[in-house]
Amino acid sequence: MISVPFTALKLMFSRPKVLALAFFPGALTFVAATLITYGVWQQWLSTSSLYLSLPAMMVAFLLSWLVVGKLSLLPVEDLLIDECQRGLWGRVLLPGLPFSPARLGREIGYSLLVGVAGLLIVILSFIPFLTPVSIPVAGWLSAYGFLAPLYERKQAGSLEGRYALFMEHAASNLVLGLVLNLLLFVPVVNVFLLGYAQILATLLFLRRENPSGSGTP
Repeated sequence: MISVPFTALKLMFSRPKVLALAFFPGALTFVAATLITYGVWQQWLSTSSLYLSLPAMMVAFLLSWLVVGKLSLLPVEDLLIDECQRGLWGRVLLPGLPFSPARLGREIGYSLLVGVAGLLIVILSFIPFLTPVSIPVAGWLSAYGFLAPLYERKQAGSLEGRYALFMEHAASNLVLGLVLNLLLFVPVVNVFLLGYAQILATLLFLRRENPSGSGTP
């Protein structure tokens, strides 16, 4: 499993189609989050001190990224997952479900939930004895967002079914989420992060389904 992040990078940069798909959601989210953060600064923070405005703008950028990010990934999410299967197995063995208004509604609801949860995590991080709790919760939340479409392909449609699959690998999912959260604040890297995160989560899931990589999940 240690090699999976490097396999994800190789897949992303060795296939122009995958690189283009990975770049689109991150670039769109970066631009949208930047514009939202600028709007927050212009509307409420332009006359505030640097000590207040800078942390507030960082929080605004993070929350904007969380809310917009999942929605911007939606148009290319299935394409990325299929390309990962072709790269690992040579064909698509876990096909995606037809796109529907219900799925769009779930994605919008999840994005709003992530934004609310992100705000709560930021608030909890200022309470010393709750900080250790907020860190793993943020990690699991990030990991689940990228693994959820794969659970849906595995026909774990109910929330209970997805949660059970997620908790089967709670420790490695936590590591995945924490790494992604750290990469969010690395310049340039964060532009590609959403696409790379989906590739990484997909390869991790596929390796769990078929460790031998023989093409039969």
